Amino acid sequence: MNRFPSQISGFTLLEILLALAILALVLSSLFSAYSETITATELVEASREVDQAARLTLAQMADDLKSLYQQEVKGDPKDSPYRFRGGSEESDEEAVEVIEFASTAHLGFDPAGPSMSVNRIAYVLKKSGEGERYFQLVRRERPFADFPGQGDETEMELADNVEELSVTYGDDAGTTLTEWDSASPEHGGRPPRLVQIRLKVAAGSSGESRTFTAVVAPMAR
Repeated sequence: MNRFPSQISGFTLLEILLALAILALVLSSLFSAYSETITATELVEASREVDQAARLTLAQMADDLKSLYQQEVKGDPKDSPYRFRGGSEESDEEAVEVIEFASTAHLGFDPAGPSMSVNRIAYVLKKSGEGERYFQLVRRERPFADFPGQGDETEMELADNVEELSVTYGDDAGTTLTEWDSASPEHGGRPPRLVQIRLKVAAGSSGESRTFTAVVAPMAR
């Protein structure tokens, strides 16, 4: 009796192509979900970094203002190193000083220097580049030249992607002003009672803008 081998079953070409198509669809869905997760994580991280930088910047400005140093001026108040000056006028220059004053705050760039010193501090907006819409916010610390043991001027970048830094001032009567000059007759050498800082920054590549505010009562000495 002749025996024939049993027929061996297998996948047809159509079944193999269909399985490959399903596998490709599943992998594409997984990759898309993974990419969206990575993008969302990067946006959250960028937003967190912007929040942290903005809060640290406002905290630094508040510390400087709370350590405001004021002294009776002899001679022309416009030439006084203790002059408090701030304004919001727009300018096409590469760097614009937003606010400048004397303070005992010190970032400690020179550890060998005195622990307590009087410095001229200025916050400056610098254009990031030609045609750029954002600015860099820079803190400049310039020791008084007539104080012994002082070092050179130092500069530190606090924040980038800054869209706006506006500062308003409150006087004793509760009036809000956009400019302040302690050398003017109306202010009589006095600093403002309150300083409100409004910082607007761009949150990374998302294009979203975030605004942070702080209100500080400067301490005059």
